[in-house]
Amino acid sequence: MNEPIKTKTRVFKLLSFVLFVLAILHFLGVKFYLDWVYSWYDMVLHFLGGVAVGLFAIWVFEHISGYNLWTNIRILIWGLVMVLTVGVLWEIFEIYVGFTDFGDGMQYVTDTISDLVLDSVGGILGLIYGLKTRNE
Repeated sequence: MNEPIKTKTRVFKLLSFVLFVLAILHFLGVKFYLDWVYSWYDMVLHFLGGVAVGLFAIWVFEHISGYNLWTNIRILIWGLVMVLTVGVLWEIFEIYVGFTDFGDGMQYVTDTISDLVLDSVGGILGLIYGLKTRNE
């Protein structure tokens, strides 16, 4: 028989909070053009997005059969792959909707690299938090 999805865990509660904050900040950023007014605003969103995906990865791994058999390194690597996948898909989305384009030259390259680094750093912190709560 299948176990019910665990929504009372510390990881799920923190994930829900981070997603709530991220949604509000994204809404405000779009409504008031904060990405264009403050160059650092996008960085905050990418960092929090990475944290959210890292926490989501841990939460998903908790529901996989044999999760307790996985090593922390394996979880960290697969979680980071998930974070980078979502980050790259977001960058493709930004091109698709016209937030940015290849015509921006080096600015596009540096912005994309910065976004992916911040996604990764946030993801690693979310994954580490999740792994710490795993052993409690």
